[in-house]
Amino acid sequence: MKRFEIRLNKELHEKLREESFITGKSMHEIVIELIEEHYNKKEDIKAESISNNYRYKLKKEGIYMNEIVKKAIEIMEGEYVRDIPNVDIGDEVRLADIWDGEGDIPESSYSYQVGDAEWINYEFEFTGYKQVTKTKDHVHYVTEYEKEEGEEHNLDSMVRITNIELL
Repeated sequence: MKRFEIRLNKELHEKLREESFITGKSMHEIVIELIEEHYNKKEDIKAESISNNYRYKLKKEGIYMNEIVKKAIEIMEGEYVRDIPNVDIGDEVRLADIWDGEGDIPESSYSYQVGDAEWINYEFEFTGYKQVTKTKDHVHYVTEYEKEEGEEHNLDSMVRITNIELL
């Protein structure tokens, strides 16, 4: 162990002394626990960030799959076998990535039948609209724009996934 000196103002020292009396821990133990907690939180945040980045890369490569989507695929058999959206809660995607275009434009959710009595339901909220503005070397540049009066949602409308569940 390394030793170091720490200087506290009188008010903070009194709070620390009071906590030491109440908990039965030395002031040294309390300070060490606070320092460890501080660094553990930083590591947890860093690990979560790495985990999210890794999940994004796996999803992009088609390896990562939401657990509910995975369960729905396991349920599917026979006439119910189909491609279903591999998205996660919080993802922002085009409506076309969720809705297969059948029926009326969904307002807040869309479901796919995956078994005799089982469905997977994707809930979402509209977040904006995108429009291709130009093409350069087969790359589409997309910009967001506001919905104009009377304009309907379409397959290019952007949605954020708010919930995924099996029904």
